[in-house]
Amino acid sequence: NVDEPVINPDVIEIIKYFYHLDNKEKDIWVHVNGGSRNESFWSELGKLSKELNNRLTVIFGIDGDEETNHLYRKNVDWKTLQKNWRAYISAGGRAAWQFIVFKWNQHQIDDIKKLSESEGFERFGIIKSFRNKDADNEIDEIVLPEGYERIDRTT
Repeated sequence: NVDEPVINPDVIEIIKYFYHLDNKEKDIWVHVNGGSRNESFWSELGKLSKELNNRLTVIFGIDGDEETNHLYRKNVDWKTLQKNWRAYISAGGRAAWQFIVFKWNQHQIDDIKKLSESEGFERFGIIKSFRNKDADNEIDEIVLPEGYERIDRTT
């Protein structure tokens, strides 16, 4: 699915269904941009993650900070996104931060990783964009800050 799954009005019931369908042994990962819904919804989802023994992880696609995230994540308001991830994590939700690297945000990798850690995200993943092939945005190679050993999908 390329869309925002939490827009579905039944997403919480769907997650519960999948959890019980797999005999509580599989992990459920939900990828979001985090800009939809409100703090109440995200708090409820965070409580569900905790209830399900953290078998539910929400991967927030956040590609920068307040100055750069909106360049790829169109119509995602930074302050709403921030309130949403904080509500989810503070309610006990397991969260990961997925950072897609572009020319305009590559310089932020180290600062954003530190931000993710300070905000309570359990994982930080860096990936190279495979969707945006605009020459102004495309990078040949991701230059990692000192100390980074690998680039992976949210692991």
